[in-house]
Amino acid sequence: MAYDVHAVLRALVDGGNIDQFQPNRAPEMICGDARIEGIPVGVIINHRGLIKQEGKAPRIGGIIYTESADKTAFFH
Repeated sequence: MAYDVHAVLRALVDGGNIDQFQPNRAPEMICGDARIEGIPVGVIINHRGLIKQEGKAPRIGGIIYTESADKTAFFH
């Protein structure tokens, strides 16, 4: 089932703020730095649902594409 992972992040992290790592690359995979109760955390979330990209084929969240794995591996 698809859901808005950005809404989940806003509810979990302080101030709903996340400093995303490479936000335009592999958009189905959200990686970034945030804080929870003041404690610095790294966040990795696979965005469920259909991800449309301008000029590219849509991606299906939940699938780990090669580019998704690379992005996650290079995050911290």
